[in-house]
Amino acid sequence: MDEQQNQTPINPNVQQPPPASPEEPMKERVISERVVSEKVLGSSSGIARFGRNVKGQISGRLSGIGLGLLMIIASFVVVWYSEKFEKSADLVAKMPLLSVEQAAGSSGLIKVQGLVTSAPIKSPKDDKDVLYYRHTREELEMVKSTETETKVVTRDGQDIEQTVEKEVEKPEWVSKLDDEKWAEIVLGSKITVKPEVAKQMLNLTNIYSLEEEKVRENIEAVLPTEQLLVVGE
Repeated sequence: MDEQQNQTPINPNVQQPPPASPEEPMKERVISERVVSEKVLGSSSGIARFGRNVKGQISGRLSGIGLGLLMIIASFVVVWYSEKFEKSADLVAKMPLLSVEQAAGSSGLIKVQGLVTSAPIKSPKDDKDVLYYRHTREELEMVKSTETETKVVTRDGQDIEQTVEKEVEKPEWVSKLDDEKWAEIVLGSKITVKPEVAKQMLNLTNIYSLEEEKVRENIEAVLPTEQLLVVGE
């Protein structure tokens, strides 16, 4: 006698769940749009359109002349700031580089370089010893925004400029975290530095990085083994 195998019967009257489908990619889409204003430009005839094009070109050239004058003024401002920066950089470059011991007994503007002797802090994620870290995290999300565009349509022999307002939804990287922190900074157990209120030019080392389809996370830091160059009073 054959042994009967235990089997679970399938009920044809019960609807089976559909197979799982992969998640759809995030794409830009228009949720709604509406005409918020209209302006009659004039006749849609070829002659009228030609006249409007000529007028528009003349107006554009006049606007270009005005923009050119603004750019000339802006260039003088940039040159002035550049010269000011170069003088400051030249002043710093010519300053003697002091040791911590020499700087501790000096007054006025000094330039000193040395190792940090105060205790470091721990970085997020991997608990590394650092003097400074910046921790950022971004996530890809569908974000709604309002956009405006203009287009020309023809109606009853007239060209009409329409201003169209669109509500769109599109994927954007959204900041979820932007955190930074300094350890207490003391050079050679003699000179205390307040980097939070200083202009900083940092040689940052990437100590953590995560790159996924919808998540980006990064940690950059100043390591305790690096010497700091400090210019100040």
